[in-house]
Amino acid sequence: MTAFTIIVVLLFNTFQIRGQQSVPICYILPDSEGHVIIPDGDTTISELAFFMCAEIKSVFIPASVTRIENGAFFRSGFREVIFEANSKLRSIGNNVSTYIY
Repeated sequence: MTAFTIIVVLLFNTFQIRGQQSVPICYILPDSEGHVIIPDGDTTISELAFFMCAEIKSVFIPASVTRIENGAFFRSGFREVIFEANSKLRSIGNNVSTYIY
């Protein structure tokens, strides 16, 4: 039996397999057209949740979200954000969408 070792490094929502390029890990994967819908009931979009998720084109944020943390969409590809009516958003962190592709 042959043993294989895979080294996984978690850093800024990415993983790296030794010898290969880092791959972004999106909190929610976009659909085939690049749209992301944050689930109703979620209250926070976490820090770096969509870091380097260049395939995102639009994001729908439900009224339940009260906080978007630092760098949540840092270096992502979104071009449109849609807030549900009666949004309860109270806090947006720093560098939420700096360097949009």
